[in-house]
Amino acid sequence: MARDRNRIFGMGNGSTEETEKMTAPLPLQEAERLQALSDYGLMDTPPEPVFDEVVALASYVFRTPIALIPLLDAKRQWFKSRVGLDLTETPREHAFCSYTILEPTGMVVPDALADPRFADNPLVVGKPGIRFYAGTPLKTREGHALGTLCVIDTKPRPQLDPEQKQALHTLGRHLMAQLEVRYSSAFLAKALRERSQAQAEEQNRMVEHGRELTRLNESKDRFMTMLAHELRNPLASILNAIELLRSPEPAEAVEIIEGQVKHLSRLIEDLLDLSRFTRGKITLKMATLDFVEIVRAATRATHPVLAKKGQPFVTEFPEQPLWVNADPIRLEQIVSNLLINAAKFTSEGKRITLSLKRESAAAVLRVRDEGMGIPREMQERIFEPYVQVEESRTNGGLGLGLPLVRQLVSLHQGSVQVQSDGLGRGSEFIVQIPLHDAPVRKPAAQATNGDADPKPRIQCRVLLVEDNPHLSKTLERLISHWGHMVDLVHLGSDALEKARQFRPDVALIDIGLPEMDGFAVAECLRAAQELAGTRLIAMSGFGTEADRARALQAGFHEFLLKPVDPAFLRGLLEG
Repeated sequence: MARDRNRIFGMGNGSTEETEKMTAPLPLQEAERLQALSDYGLMDTPPEPVFDEVVALASYVFRTPIALIPLLDAKRQWFKSRVGLDLTETPREHAFCSYTILEPTGMVVPDALADPRFADNPLVVGKPGIRFYAGTPLKTREGHALGTLCVIDTKPRPQLDPEQKQALHTLGRHLMAQLEVRYSSAFLAKALRERSQAQAEEQNRMVEHGRELTRLNESKDRFMTMLAHELRNPLASILNAIELLRSPEPAEAVEIIEGQVKHLSRLIEDLLDLSRFTRGKITLKMATLDFVEIVRAATRATHPVLAKKGQPFVTEFPEQPLWVNADPIRLEQIVSNLLINAAKFTSEGKRITLSLKRESAAAVLRVRDEGMGIPREMQERIFEPYVQVEESRTNGGLGLGLPLVRQLVSLHQGSVQVQSDGLGRGSEFIVQIPLHDAPVRKPAAQATNGDADPKPRIQCRVLLVEDNPHLSKTLERLISHWGHMVDLVHLGSDALEKARQFRPDVALIDIGLPEMDGFAVAECLRAAQELAGTRLIAMSGFGTEADRARALQAGFHEFLLKPVDPAFLRGLLEG
């Protein structure tokens, strides 16, 4: 340490002996004091006239060759302003002000050599040779001493009289007032900068919000335009087919109507699915199943779409099953949407390829087309609802298929991505679904002779409760055409009396009836003991899980979503 002192303070006697010296204790709230020093932002700042003037005045008033404003951080004292001293800082353990900040009214040392705290201090025994010291602490409003204002002489002096102590204290208070003004100004300037920055950020957010609203509004307008287009085309086809039915040569009018109704049903289901996803209302019915069989089923269902455009369809399947934990209906929907999407945006005669492989712990489905491709900047946005590549708008659709694919894949803990080299270069969609353990096979139950016999067709007595005149009329005729007896009522309030008279095997009830809804009708029928054997089937245009649950709670055995598939309804009646 002696060599360090010699190097720092210019002592050249070469002594290496150490002298035990006293060290000032730390203030009780040292951490808070250091934080305050940091908050005031004074350390290592350029000289400022207001502080230099106070130091010069202190040196003049007390007739000392040295006057200082030392600020004390964790390891050093740094001089914010100084007169008569070349040093800019010293180690904290050499600082007289380490003791001064502990004294509420300051400290006076008449002769440092005679004070055991400072007798061996390098600043005393070496340059600048301090003998007399008087200092007053510079305290914040919270009482934290940042440093001191002190005057120093190289010769011993007597104690300061009360007037001199008051003068030093007054200068210190004046200096602290300047520091407070400086701090308040800096704080205010910072607050103004932050407020200005916050206002600028808020303005930017408002501008961005406005742009987003504009974009959403444009998307909404495009969506409504596309929706009108997607609805009008099937309706036009249905109207034309109806005219064909009235003509002597109806040709394939029935097939046209059936196809267009199915198309409209898919469109409505896509819209409802997207809404369910947005509200978190999608519920999967998970089971362990073979992904290979699901993909095969989807390819069979969509093959007519590809065949219609003369698109060669190449498939590649593994020889072994790929077991996954999934909802079979939703998984097939994923595959079908990707295939229909590929067919829609691929020209006639262009190839579409589907492959399914095991890669590590996942089943990986790839659907590749030679279609119009996707620009790089759109390859992430293409999975957003209602978003379409500008060049693809003439192909129709609402831009719902791919968003539904991403949502469904995500619910299966999988991932989907698209790869395309750009417009005109085709696209490849890659879906990964985690593999699952194979199911445990149960031994098949041995069939009895009775099980092998086909069930005879049964004629049912059907009570139809439907207020829509067109739907009720067509359903009545359809059910009669299947060979069942039908009785029709339009109001829920008439259903109970009619049921008691007719004693139906099945009651087919619309939920959205006027006055008395289908839920209430079901509860009344269920309460009638003589109708205990009647099977209740609900029909509704509302298909949420809550609607289904409420129907079961009301006593319905089945819940059918409109438009009801005639083949499915026929199977229920004949079952």
